[in-house]
Amino acid sequence: MSNNYPPPPGFSGGSVQGLTLDTLLTSDTFKVWFNTTNDLVDAINPLEIYGLTAGSGISIDYLTNTGIAKLSFTLPNSISGSSEFTGGLTFSGDNLIFNGGTVDFTGSNLYGNVVRTVNGSTGDVTVSAIVQLPTIGQDGDIVVFNTAGSTFEPQRFFTGETGDRLYVGASGGLVLGATTDGAGNLGRANIQLVGNTGATASIYLRNGNYAGSNIREVGSFIQFLRNSAAKSVLQIAGGNTAGTIDGNAASPYVIIDQTDREMGLFGVTNPIGPVHYRSRTSKGISADFVFEEVGGQTLGFDVQSSQVVIRPNEIKRLNILLGATGENGDFIIKGNNPLSAFGTKTSFFVKQDGVVVIGGEQTSSSGDTFGSFNVASGKLFVGGTLGRDSQVLTSFGGSAGWKDLENGLSGVVVNSSKINGSTLATALQLNPGKNIILQSSFTGGTAGITINSEMR
Repeated sequence: MSNNYPPPPGFSGGSVQGLTLDTLLTSDTFKVWFNTTNDLVDAINPLEIYGLTAGSGISIDYLTNTGIAKLSFTLPNSISGSSEFTGGLTFSGDNLIFNGGTVDFTGSNLYGNVVRTVNGSTGDVTVSAIVQLPTIGQDGDIVVFNTAGSTFEPQRFFTGETGDRLYVGASGGLVLGATTDGAGNLGRANIQLVGNTGATASIYLRNGNYAGSNIREVGSFIQFLRNSAAKSVLQIAGGNTAGTIDGNAASPYVIIDQTDREMGLFGVTNPIGPVHYRSRTSKGISADFVFEEVGGQTLGFDVQSSQVVIRPNEIKRLNILLGATGENGDFIIKGNNPLSAFGTKTSFFVKQDGVVVIGGEQTSSSGDTFGSFNVASGKLFVGGTLGRDSQVLTSFGGSAGWKDLENGLSGVVVNSSKINGSTLATALQLNPGKNIILQSSFTGGTAGITINSEMR
């Protein structure tokens, strides 16, 4: 006897048929009857009898000749309750519609064309599925909807995997060139450009309409890098799409040294001051720095190898205004060569109250050989006038001015003795030709000397 029991009525043949109980004979012993009865009990016990009602796709045909009921099932238009399909399920119609509820594809593969809405929703829709791109897709492609074909197609976005090139951090900041936010985690509306070892973070600006090859006109690089002096700098320079930077002596055009907080302009790569500008041998322009007033007139500053030139051009007045509230502002010009004989002495000093000193900084400065004053034309104005013929520059104690020499000399020093009035000299010797003309005469019976002198 086997544990395989007879199939339901109407099935026969093959492995489905199974084994049947042996027919009892009158000659069988009691033990055979006993065992067969127990086999029958074992076969009947698993059976459960249900009452069936036709409907919801179930039909019952009762065969009167055999007493067997035949059950039939047809998929109805509507199935209520939960159902599980363990085999394949094919829908051949044009549309498959889900009215409400949730469609869960967890652990499943979804193939074919997928429409751009789920349940008619155009908002945030989460679908767990694997999208199979056509064979033309490559690493780094993204899926873009094609309105012409109403399909999603791969489009070239990266030339490789995106992991080391594009990253959006939890804070909402976009990182290009790295896979982490970095310290600080820049938030939304912030973009980080990260240059890895041996690379430079940069932005390249290019005019697509320019068809020439002049490297400083093709485009501009804005770069953040470590320069040859191991300083972190922000650099602006011309360059091309191959990454070649304009190699002219006036390039890079701007360097902002963030290490020392200094700026270099037009070829200065390691500035040595807060703002370091390099002039050019051949400028092709009027000056290094040009300032223009509202009417179009210009003022130029030109830095040359041996001089600095200020060009006011048609601006008629060049003012330096000393405006200290205490009236103590100074304008000073100094020599600045500590190795020279004069070192750093003051050449020209102007005080706000109108005092001008040459070779010092006080009106009382004296006893120094430094400083001289030359009026090349000989036109020395004192008190607003050049004076008259034969006048001499005379001190009045508190000021000086031009003065007529009316009464001759008030005294003459001869051999350390001063001659005043009628004092007689024991000897008087003058060398002619030394800016003094000596004339002598006798009047009547009185001997005397008349001296006429003039400055030459």
